Formats: sequence, structure tokens, C-alpha cells
Amino acid sequence: MHACILTYISARVYIGITRPARLLGFQNFIPPFARARAPREVLRGVNFASGAAGIREETGNNLGDHASLSQQVTNFGNVVQVMLRYFRGDTSLLNSYLGRCIFFSGMGSNDYLNNYFMSNFYTTSSDYTPKAFASVLLQDYANQLAKMYTMGARKVVRDVGRADRVHTLPAG
Repeated sequence: MHACILTYISARVYIGITRPARLLGFQNFIPPFARARAPREVLRGVNFASGAAGIREETGNNLGDHASLSQQVTNFGNVVQVMLRYFRGDTSLLNSYLGRCIFFSGMGSNDYLNNYFMSNFYTTSSDYTPKAFASVLLQDYANQLAKMYTMGARKVVRDVGRADRVHTLPAG
């Protein structure tokens, strides 16, 4: 089994996937995109995660430099090109390999915590009703997953942030 982990993983989610990853046979952590460049390294998996990232491009900009979901998907595309060269241009072999990968995507909570609920930095909460914002997030997320699909991602485990998960956080 191979894993290509995509997107931000919070401590809560990370703890939740560590045990299942061990049960699937993963003994070591998957290296981050910034360090996994050689074909042999990317074949064992790549972590495209970026703290503060969200589905929306602007999410987390107030917290510093990070890679948005669209940038993470672009990075995945770059890795797919490295893998294609490794497989000597054999797209059938590449697609077979990617078909055995597991992609974990935990996104959406930051779009609320580091965007929608931060009216002092973003206009999102005045631009969208809660229902409209959720709809926009889901549409943007679906578009990014569709891009991943066209690049070969098939087994995607999704953990999309929900507003009912963030309301229990302490204020301030």
C-alpha cells in the first residue's frame, strides 16, 4: 500500500490516522513535499500538507506563508510528472501505481477558523451567508478533487471541516 498525503492535518486528525497507518504497514512518517524530490522518495509517499491552508486561496494568509489547496494539488501534479519519468513515460504503469495509493485530505476547518470567523482580516462572513459559504467551499473542494482525479488519484479519504466541529473551541 502506498500513501500520498494531501493537505493540512491538525493534531486531532493526525492522531486519528497514525494508528490506522501503522495497521496498514506504514512504519515511518511520509516525508513532506519540500524534502521528497528523488523518484525513489516520492514512490513511498509525499505529504503535501501546509499549516493554515484552506480550500480557499486566501485562507490563512494572515498567519504567514503556506500552500493553499490549489497549490498542493499543483505540487501533486509536479510529483506525478517526476513519477512518470521514473516509469519511463508508461502512463498505464503510473496509473496502476497511483491506483494503489491512499490520499488523505483533511480540509475545510481552517476556512472557518482562519477565514470566515475572522472578520477583522477577511470580508468572507459579510460576503457569504453561512449556507452560501459552505456551498462555495464544497464546490471549490470538488473542483480540486476532480483535478487530482485527472492526475491519477483514486482512493481519497476525505475529512471535510464542518462548522459543528469548530463551535466547541474556546473563544478568543
